[in-house]
Amino acid sequence: MTEDLGANGVDPPQPGLSPEKQEELSKILKEIRPRLLHANRRMCHGDPQLAEDFTQRAELAVVEHVLRGGVFAISPHAFAHTVSRNAIRSWARSKAREREESVGEFPETSAPHLNQGDGDDPTWSAVRFQLDLLEIEAVIGDKEKYDIWLLSKVWQCTGVEIAEMFGLSESKVSRVLTETTAKLRDAFGTPRDGSPA
Repeated sequence: MTEDLGANGVDPPQPGLSPEKQEELSKILKEIRPRLLHANRRMCHGDPQLAEDFTQRAELAVVEHVLRGGVFAISPHAFAHTVSRNAIRSWARSKAREREESVGEFPETSAPHLNQGDGDDPTWSAVRFQLDLLEIEAVIGDKEKYDIWLLSKVWQCTGVEIAEMFGLSESKVSRVLTETTAKLRDAFGTPRDGSPA
């Protein structure tokens, strides 16, 4: 079996990035990694392995996007955040489904299962956190407003950083955060962002 070699018997060149693009990509990854990892730890309820897995997935998506010649619509931070959030949600939903299926039908001879809380199970804590975020998103009812709330409360971005990412004024970001906090307070009785009622 022979391999496909170039005309001179050498492997044909593989597509790659110019040195400028490599430097740009390296800079992007160095900038987004600390905040992305921090946010993923919070979204994974402190589980460092899960957070690292989702951070690496998002970094890989950024690399693939750059390799395809894609342009970031808002910012690399927002792109990576969206990739992470969607991957974590998908994972949380599948875990919740597995948990629901595992408590389906029991044989008549099985002993009753006592509810033992999930305090020691970081995986289920992360799933519950993601389900809470889905509920919060449903209450807010607007994707951009939810993303602004999430960037502020989970990612701990400043109003200036969020305004730059979305191309909004800082006062608009502040109004959105005030509005969403009031909406959450009305829906849940206390704010979901940890601020006093």
